[in-house]
Amino acid sequence: MSFSFLSKKDHNDFISNEDFLCFLSKMLSKCVTSCLQRASTYTSIVFPALGTGNFNYPRDVVAKTMYDCVHQFDLSNTSLKDIRFLCYDNDTIRAFEREEMLQLIPNHESLPVVENTNQSSVTFKIYFQSGNDLSVAKTMLDQAISENYKTEKQHDSVIANITQNEADYLKGVENRHAVIMTVDKVNCEVIIKGLVDEVMNAKKDIFDALRKFNHTRHGQAEAGCHYHRKSSVDIDDKGLPTLEEYPEMINVYLETAYKGDSGRTEVEFKDDQGEEYIIVLREMTEYSKKDRSKVDVLQREKLQEKWGEGVNFSNEAGFTILNGTDAEDNSTTDRTIYMCKVLTGVHRQGMKGMRYLPMRPDGTMMNFDSATDDSKPPVQFVIFNDTQAYPQYCIRFRL
Repeated sequence: MSFSFLSKKDHNDFISNEDFLCFLSKMLSKCVTSCLQRASTYTSIVFPALGTGNFNYPRDVVAKTMYDCVHQFDLSNTSLKDIRFLCYDNDTIRAFEREEMLQLIPNHESLPVVENTNQSSVTFKIYFQSGNDLSVAKTMLDQAISENYKTEKQHDSVIANITQNEADYLKGVENRHAVIMTVDKVNCEVIIKGLVDEVMNAKKDIFDALRKFNHTRHGQAEAGCHYHRKSSVDIDDKGLPTLEEYPEMINVYLETAYKGDSGRTEVEFKDDQGEEYIIVLREMTEYSKKDRSKVDVLQREKLQEKWGEGVNFSNEAGFTILNGTDAEDNSTTDRTIYMCKVLTGVHRQGMKGMRYLPMRPDGTMMNFDSATDDSKPPVQFVIFNDTQAYPQYCIRFRL
């Protein structure tokens, strides 16, 4: 018996695609069935993936038709024990493997496709012909999970005190990636579980978020109480305008602008009475949105020294007595000094005009803690964050 094959390219001239697929299925069925009948005295037979080469027949149609023919053929009166399909390329192999799976599923159900729902567990349904197939499948599945599933931890001290808004931000990272995330405040770490690529992407986002949280806290600490507004109404007992402290976050914006790092040109805020104001950062001037009245923004005075424009300390009292000044009157011989405990931490040599400390070169993404003079060991220390100094004693004396 001989068979002639119709090219898929040629059939468009006279029949529809649906009619062609129906014709193709019948032709392949007739071919496979005839071959099985002729091979009934043999113990094995191998079929090529008919028509999937130069004829470019749909691989899924060919696979289904050939599998259906084999399963429907009565092998009880034959010697055939081993029937195989020979596939040449990867696309054809995948088409036949999928069809083999479909043939094993009762009632030929469609294989389920599960979209990423960020669920904490997944159930695998395995269809098999023998216990050995099941064992092999489970082993391969366990191996695939162990190779591709990862647990990572991101440690940072800021985690112990994250706010609810920051926790919600981290939850958003979990929702953007197929990972399971746990925030452990006790051990100051975020635990991430999931596929390797998703875990590493999530870990990077968490690192960036924690760095942002740290930056915000650092800015709040640096800016605390530094900036005030002159009251246009209230005066103190000396007849001078009183100074009102700005809200914490406004201080952060003002300190950043003072250092020259701000990308903003102005910032808006409301006072306790609901009045709206605009601060022009470059001018350090505040305007009322209501009547455009203007007040100056004042930075709390810091000692401007050779080694930086921060607050200057020395471990030698004589230096402080000779170089310090008292309030507004330099002519008096009365002096006041504070004996303080100061956290100098990791320091570097300062310079005139330094307004903030640069980042350390050790890869910690942290700034230096203080600046010093050029003495060995240092005599003067300059800090730029008032929370690093704790005054123990106030000493008044006369020269």
